[in-house]
Amino acid sequence: MKDVNKIKILGVGDCVLDYLFRCSQPPKGGSVRVPEYKVEGGGLTATAVVTCARLGAKGELISRLGDDDTAQEIIKELEQEGVETSRMIRIPGMRSSVSFIHVDIETGERTIFYYRDPNIDPLNGVPDSLLLDDTSALLVDDTWMPAAVKASQVAKENGIPIIADLKPCDHNLELVELVDILIAPFHFARSHMNGDIPKALSTILAMGTKLAIITAGKDGCWYSDGQNTGHVKAFDIEVVDTTGAGDVFHGAFAVAMGLGLDIESRLEFASAASALKCRKLGGRSGIPTLHETLKFLSENGSTRWSNIH
Repeated sequence: MKDVNKIKILGVGDCVLDYLFRCSQPPKGGSVRVPEYKVEGGGLTATAVVTCARLGAKGELISRLGDDDTAQEIIKELEQEGVETSRMIRIPGMRSSVSFIHVDIETGERTIFYYRDPNIDPLNGVPDSLLLDDTSALLVDDTWMPAAVKASQVAKENGIPIIADLKPCDHNLELVELVDILIAPFHFARSHMNGDIPKALSTILAMGTKLAIITAGKDGCWYSDGQNTGHVKAFDIEVVDTTGAGDVFHGAFAVAMGLGLDIESRLEFASAASALKCRKLGGRSGIPTLHETLKFLSENGSTRWSNIH
């Protein structure tokens, strides 16, 4: 089995700065005291790549930012996490993306209000060429479609597996058709198939992906590769905040795939990392290390992790 520090995951997608606050639901037109708040980096693929680095793999992010203080803060945090940022793109005049996230103190569920500069052409900043040397897997989402499509085309040409975090729709079909592994939230099945998981998995596979996964938080996740279909239970944990749980799942799944694990082991590993993330406020503060993840798996009765290092 490959050592985790020999795995390299490249991510392409938007990154943001999250302003999170945890409190009870305020009355309409009223106010409520906030007992806890935090400012930290966010973004779907960005947080997934941070997860890869926290777990001991090599992570790199290609994204675009403005030329403002927010960009500086985002890059500084990524570098502190050990993420390679040399191919990050700074666009003069662009305002970097931010999110304002309310976390319900009772349930841990979050409501996100986000800002993305409406004046920037999606093609602005897309690299002319991409080198994917030694890349174990490519992580993409559809927040920066032209760059994700271009990176996926290069990955496909070089036999590099492509993992996508998205809900298939008319907007992103060009990307979906390139993807090897598509991880969609249960919302996709609920919105388009009345919650019919087998139908949702079959629909995703029919789009050309090799492995379809539906994640449903505390209800676990379902998968199908066309031959085998199954369900992996979620871990029971006291939830503080679900922000970033899916992003952490995707990053941990990519690392587990790089380790050469079978499908159910990848999903169990990703579920454990995602559950541990929910212990703390913010999408990144609770991301576990490899040691913490393996210890948690062992404490929860899993016995197949002794040869990972």
